[in-house]
Amino acid sequence: MNNTVKIRVSLKSLWWIIPLMVLTHSPAFGGDTQSHESIRKAVETYVLGQMGNTDGDLTVSVGRLDRRLKLRACSLPLEAFFSNNRKNSARKTVGIRCSDGKDWMLYLPVTITLMREVVVAAGELPKKRQLTIDDLIMEKRNIAQLNSGYFKDRALVVGKQLRRTMHMGDVVTPSRLTTIKTVKRGNRVTIIAQVGSIQVRMKGKALSDGVTGERIKVLNESSSRKLEATVVKAGLVEVTL
Repeated sequence: MNNTVKIRVSLKSLWWIIPLMVLTHSPAFGGDTQSHESIRKAVETYVLGQMGNTDGDLTVSVGRLDRRLKLRACSLPLEAFFSNNRKNSARKTVGIRCSDGKDWMLYLPVTITLMREVVVAAGELPKKRQLTIDDLIMEKRNIAQLNSGYFKDRALVVGKQLRRTMHMGDVVTPSRLTTIKTVKRGNRVTIIAQVGSIQVRMKGKALSDGVTGERIKVLNESSSRKLEATVVKAGLVEVTL
């Protein structure tokens, strides 16, 4: 006979009706019962373990069980598992089950809070603005709720251009930014070549777009030779000989 009692619930449903379902559909039993605290602790321990080593202040809040719920004490350690949750989500559903032959299983809602300093707008920033260090500050946010991403270092954002207006305190996300091309294909550039202590300058043309620090193809107009160069700034690239 299959004694497994399965109770399913989503975060959008009224999870507190689970105990009534268990009491209604479970066969009568006697003996010790599983403490609610042990169930919640097993769920909390599992979630913390799944989060691994995190850089930030992590807390896990497990939903409470209805006090009327009575489940037979499991003779084996309880097993917990995530139930079809998005990878990055502050709210999850965790299943907890007993698999000792007289099985039972239920689901609990869990709220995850992971506070970490991220890059946010220091004030009103208009669309197409090229960001400077003064446009940005660091503030703590719950990154478990930041499904669109975030930045942990202002240096990663400086020099990029806004796709749309940002307000004070808005989290800077990758989708809000676009990279300004320092050099565009067809631009005339000065090619610097360092040979020992001697620096040689040549006229050239960019054969592709590039941002500062990126390697692009350029044409040495004097020799008609194609070279690979690093973009230094607008109009200036450097080759290594």
